[in-house]
Amino acid sequence: MLLNALLRSVPSVVTAPTHTAAISAAISPYSSIVTPCFNMAKYLPEAIESVLRQNYPRIEYIVIDGGSKDGTLDILERYKDRLRYVSGPDRGPSDATYKGLRQAHGEVLGWLNADDSYLPGAIRKAVEYFQTHPATDVIYGEGWWIDETGATIGRCEATTERQGDIRQQPERLRGPGRRSGHHDTLA
Repeated sequence: MLLNALLRSVPSVVTAPTHTAAISAAISPYSSIVTPCFNMAKYLPEAIESVLRQNYPRIEYIVIDGGSKDGTLDILERYKDRLRYVSGPDRGPSDATYKGLRQAHGEVLGWLNADDSYLPGAIRKAVEYFQTHPATDVIYGEGWWIDETGATIGRCEATTERQGDIRQQPERLRGPGRRSGHHDTLA
């Protein structure tokens, strides 16, 4: 379930705030979000908008496209002033994500699949969590299972050892008409 994870790339030199004041651009670690995609024109605008609408001041957004032929490039071109994208053959979503992460400059790195979306405030919440829990290296979000029409069909809870390893519960990951989406960050 490390989909849509946010992780710290290097130890941050930013000190944790002593109160819950809003993060300002002056103290905000740069965050990079990578979206791998291939022929995802149907879902990609929602994913892009969910990143661009975040209330966090320092986001670098990178989309790595595997050479789509379904209108994805037209969508990416419309957003070219607000994100960076590369299109060309890759070896699947893991390879595309890796390519994007290698290009990223952020202290906080994340990825969001093209058929997923962040809830408002997800990136800010993740960065605040990292700042107040400096020993944490990886956090990931709970979310909602949504169908192809965008209707919520269930909750995808974060797993812990107490809840069991999600890899041992494949029925929670697969099912007809399921796609993950609307991920938020745990705190």
